[in-house]
Amino acid sequence: MKTRKSLRQTALAGRPRKPRSRRQAANGTLVPQDALRERIGALENTIEHMDQGVSIVDADLRLVGVNRRFRDLLAFPEPLCRPGTPMEAFLRYNAARGDYGPGDVEEQVRARMALARKFEAHRFERERPDGTILEIRGLPLPGGGFVTLYTDVTQRVRAERALRESEARFRALTEMSSDLYWETDAEHRITQYSYGAKIGAIVPVDELLGRRRWELPGVNPDDEEWRAHRATLDAHLPFRDFENARRGGDGKVRYFSLSGEPTFDAGGVFTGYRGAGREITEQKAAEARLDQMAHYDTLTGLPNRALLHDRMRQAMARAGRGQMLLAVMFLDLDRFKVINDSLGHAAGDEVLKEAARRLRSCVRATDTVGRLGGDEFCVLLEDVHHVDEISAVARKILDAFAEQAEVAGHDVQLSTSIGVTVYPLDDQDADILLKNADIAMYQAKQEGRNNFQFFAAEMGARTEHRADLRLRLHHALERSEFALHYQPQVHVTSGRITGVEALLRWNDAELGPVPPGQFIPVAEETGSIVRIGDWVLREACRQCKAWLDAGLGPLRVAVNLSPRQFRQKTLAQRIGEILRETGLPAACLEIE
Repeated sequence: MKTRKSLRQTALAGRPRKPRSRRQAANGTLVPQDALRERIGALENTIEHMDQGVSIVDADLRLVGVNRRFRDLLAFPEPLCRPGTPMEAFLRYNAARGDYGPGDVEEQVRARMALARKFEAHRFERERPDGTILEIRGLPLPGGGFVTLYTDVTQRVRAERALRESEARFRALTEMSSDLYWETDAEHRITQYSYGAKIGAIVPVDELLGRRRWELPGVNPDDEEWRAHRATLDAHLPFRDFENARRGGDGKVRYFSLSGEPTFDAGGVFTGYRGAGREITEQKAAEARLDQMAHYDTLTGLPNRALLHDRMRQAMARAGRGQMLLAVMFLDLDRFKVINDSLGHAAGDEVLKEAARRLRSCVRATDTVGRLGGDEFCVLLEDVHHVDEISAVARKILDAFAEQAEVAGHDVQLSTSIGVTVYPLDDQDADILLKNADIAMYQAKQEGRNNFQFFAAEMGARTEHRADLRLRLHHALERSEFALHYQPQVHVTSGRITGVEALLRWNDAELGPVPPGQFIPVAEETGSIVRIGDWVLREACRQCKAWLDAGLGPLRVAVNLSPRQFRQKTLAQRIGEILRETGLPAACLEIE
């Protein structure tokens, strides 16, 4: 059975044996040959079992010998490991199997032989095709040749690579992140501050180091919030989502949320804080947009009803503390529906925006102009000393609205009716004050529009009566409480009745007869006049046809239509349908 030869056997194979002799040790004593062989054997055994591969070449660059680990690491065939093999042979073998990477094999051999002939110490790492990474160290020997050590460093190199890649990823993530990292010392002075790439440097880091956060220029928080935050820091407590804002070099305000944890040394002594932060500028902008949508009218940008009520209560509190008056004005645009219906809703929107602009121009910055909805607005006048001041502002508003406006290419004449109530003279409840101003505004409408009226107690009773009429009118048709009375039209010379005029009357089940002068304006205001007018037209045509059928003709019936009915685009079509439905000839119907 063949066995692998030891390094000594390999190196000395083929050499003639010399007769035993005694050799001189370094201290001059003679060492027996057997003892020398024992020492050499121990050395060879050590080399053979080293965890590193070992190869030795002589001055002629021929192999003297290799150990077991060398053969395992390099996977050389047995013939190449024999003593006397030229170094060029196993370099060529390595090159041919790709150990040196792509390239001309002979050129790779020549280059490496040229380096070997220099007999210089060298160290490098080489990754073999199978992924094994070898650290190769060459050391020149006295008298020529050199010994080379081969160490498998695959795990170490891969661990180092993994660590470098991990550090690179962490660095990249930090740079790409919108977060920032900071540390402070026991005196709350900034000792470390790093910005993420998304944030960018708001303030140069050099200007931050050594300073406390509240010593830096900022937009917020205010002094009270800073005091509360500093109390938390002095108590060495953790904190979360502390917001502050800085103005960048571009003049824009940017918001940040910071969180931090106290740090302590091994002895429990407080050493400072460390924490992270994130930019919340977009979040704050989104919150501002939501607040705008929740509290401001999207068309005019004015405070809406909810915000107006809040400001009204605050204004009442200020007026109470300062013993001043607060005026609440309720405004409604005159004949706005006519503009909306004739020019379109887009033009109506432009009228509303123009009305808002004119109202703002008539009051101070400390006053409030709000839109309640539709064409209704409200003005809060603060710091009022005398009622005359309120009248002056009301006249100023009426004059501002009197100026002609151009809307959608049309010249439009605007006007408004204003109702005024005064805190604390009329009431001390915000809802009641607003209701009082609304009542006074309706009184201004009754007085012919384009004027202002102060609230008076008797207005409330009239308003309650109108509200009751609105409710009763809504059910009057269903309850058949309407009736038509006919006023004859007589020919002057013949005395013959040539026609009749239909007159609407309302007999409420509880109130009894209600004068037209009371319920017709309410019907116009609520829009129920359209349904009522439709009933009047049909009933008048039906009755006139019945008279004609009874031989009482020729006869015409006159029906008064409301302005709302005349503005309906389907009016002519509706009249035609009723004539066909009742069978009345068109010549017998007169529309007024």
